[in-house]
Amino acid sequence: MAVQALEQRSKEFFQEREQKKRLEEKIRLMNSQLLIGGQKIEETVQFRNAVEEEQKKIRSQYEDKLKELEKERTQIEQDKAQVDKYKQLLLKQRDIMIALTTRLNERDENILQLQEELDAYDRIHKETEDSLDSKNKRVITLEKYIREKNLPVPKQDLFLEKPENNNMMNNMFNENLVLDLGNLIMK
Repeated sequence: MAVQALEQRSKEFFQEREQKKRLEEKIRLMNSQLLIGGQKIEETVQFRNAVEEEQKKIRSQYEDKLKELEKERTQIEQDKAQVDKYKQLLLKQRDIMIALTTRLNERDENILQLQEELDAYDRIHKETEDSLDSKNKRVITLEKYIREKNLPVPKQDLFLEKPENNNMMNNMFNENLVLDLGNLIMK
């Protein structure tokens, strides 16, 4: 019973509340009709002007945003072009560096070959000097031996006085040098 009474009061309360909302809505509509002279608000000049002004503001804001976006797009394109130029420059630098490295490697190889040749010539020159020193020692020993036996020692300039003797001396020297070089190579 108490529950039924409570339910009855709750229903009455909700109905009164709904009725209050409807009445408030009617009052609001009557007030708006009084303010605008009985016309619908959308048909008034003030409403149209307000909507038009708001549309102009929105249009202006969109135009400003579009201008900003266009500036950003232009800046991005310029940056992209700059990056592409920089990439091209780096590629050219890389190609130049590769070419220079290749040339340096070729020069290094050439220098190594020349160094090997120089070392070979130095070795041959040293061996030739050693052989010449050895032959000079032998000549000195032979001259001593000839003097000990009281035999006449030929003059040193004998081969240098006549051109044919000089050629003969050169041929003998060259033959000995070739033989010595041949012996060195075979060793």
